[in-house]
Amino acid sequence: MTVLDAGAGDRRAPAAAPDVATPQMVTLVTTSEVASPGSADAQTVDMPLTARFGCADPTNLEMDLGTVTSPDTTLDDQLSAMSGSKAGLTLAPGLAPVSLRIAPAADAGGEARLAVEQALVSAMNTAVAVPTEPIAVGASWRSERVIASAATVTQTIEARLTAWEGSRLTIEFTSDESPVNSVFAIPGGGDSLTISRYTYSGRGTMTVDLTRGLPVAGEATYRGARELVGADPARPLIQQTGLSVTWR
Repeated sequence: MTVLDAGAGDRRAPAAAPDVATPQMVTLVTTSEVASPGSADAQTVDMPLTARFGCADPTNLEMDLGTVTSPDTTLDDQLSAMSGSKAGLTLAPGLAPVSLRIAPAADAGGEARLAVEQALVSAMNTAVAVPTEPIAVGASWRSERVIASAATVTQTIEARLTAWEGSRLTIEFTSDESPVNSVFAIPGGGDSLTISRYTYSGRGTMTVDLTRGLPVAGEATYRGARELVGADPARPLIQQTGLSVTWR
């Protein structure tokens, strides 16, 4: 992470101060979209979370899932079995997520497990870390990380601190991705396609609380497209992609 401007006024380090006594209640809503000629898929998951820091390890966040829902009635029926599932998150300095673990309820089906996993992974991949050095309102910074998925990409986030009240920081940010290589791994198999064109960017606002492990509020929207080439270069697959993430 690189601080571009430390801001004006009283600067202080936004150090995490985990509240180990009181759980955090927050709801995560994600909608992911993929559209190609002749088809369009969108999936929304609405997930209440109760998060608690570990008393012995304040970098460890344990999460309980509430009643997970979706406007898709078929998926919604399956998601009901995910209620009461467990998840966990390891945080690095700056509230940066390092690793995610999920322990779904024993009777949850594969589609429900995958939907919850994708929602949590999407949320963690769009998390905005804060600097560990002293900053003030107006500060801006840039961070990069590599995200490995069907396409391995370098994600660049540019963020600006717009408000700091008590332990809460409000951050505006933009995000842009570029592929590390031309390999697109087809999910569920060993085959791959070649990425010939790729764009993906987004922007949003996030409020983080230095005493909490998850954002307390925020909205972000991402849009992109990719052109994938298989055995016949004359017949590329063009997909439009999108993601929205809301914390409330």
